[in-house]
Order: sequence, then C-alpha cells, then structure tokens
Amino acid sequence: MRLLADSSLDVYSGGRLHIWTGHTVDLNEHTLALIGSGEKCFSDSSGSRSVTFTEGVVDLQNGTMSLAGAVHAVNTTFLIGGALNLGGNTLNVSNYVARYTGNANAGTGAMNVYGTFKPIGAGYYAPTMKNGSTIDFTEWKKDSALESRFPITATSKGNKIMKFEAGTVKIRISSDNK
Repeated sequence: MRLLADSSLDVYSGGRLHIWTGHTVDLNEHTLALIGSGEKCFSDSSGSRSVTFTEGVVDLQNGTMSLAGAVHAVNTTFLIGGALNLGGNTLNVSNYVARYTGNANAGTGAMNVYGTFKPIGAGYYAPTMKNGSTIDFTEWKKDSALESRFPITATSKGNKIMKFEAGTVKIRISSDNK
C-alpha cells in the first residue's frame, strides 16, 4: 500500500482492519489516520513475519490497534489516541505521541522508541527508550507519574513502566528547550 496523500481508514464498531504481515505500507511522508471504534490489526496467522511502515505518520484516533506480528516503523511517527494491544509482539517506532487516556491496553510486547516519546495522556503503553532517544515532557500534566495510570488486571495488561536501553536518553521539559 502506498499513500499518495493524507488518508484515513474508518473501521466501524465490530469491524476489523487487517494489514497483513510481510507487507510494506509506504506512507510516502503522509499521514494515515485510523479512525472508528473497530479494531485495527497488523497481523499474520503465524505472527512470524512483520509489517513495515516507511516515513510518515500513523494516527490512531480511537479504537484499538493490535499486533499479531512485529511492526518495523523506525522512520515513522505513531500518534496514539486509542488502546494498544501488542500481544507479545514488538512495535519499533521513531516517535510515539501518547494521547490515550483510557485503560484498555493489553499485551506484554515491547514498544521501542528510537526518536521521541511524548506522553500526553496518562493511559499510555510504556515504551523502552533506546539509546539516543528523547522524552518530551512539554505537554505532561504536573500530577502525572512516570508510571502509566491504567490498571493492570486480567483483561487490561500492558507495560506501565518505561524502560531504558543502556546509553543516553535526553529529556525535554519545556517547549523552548530551556
């Protein structure tokens, strides 16, 4: 799939969008908005292959995004305004803007951030910050902790605490970089 302009896919409640593993989604420096309350799934029946995204933006506006295989998107920004269900799979992204405020995350897979993690909503899926990455607190709420607020239960799992790869992680605390 190759985007020729900013685009959106609307997945209605009860519906399911599949982008099968083994494929490349060429965002072509555009934004792919995933809207609607249905599930957006990057999957493969074996879970042994991966989906690759090229440079651009994936904007999950609501609903749930699920993985049943690895996603390689190290040149892609993920704007996450919905729940993540990574299962036991890995999501590698350049930038992760966490706007989600709910508590329906699931899975134990790793989200690896190679660029910038910007937590805005307290229901985020906690990433592993890679060497050379940045945490951007410029829109962080004063009363928020570094641990995601969503409850860990039998049905709502996921990573609550950020992890750090050995090396350097930069911290941005104001929009003017002071």
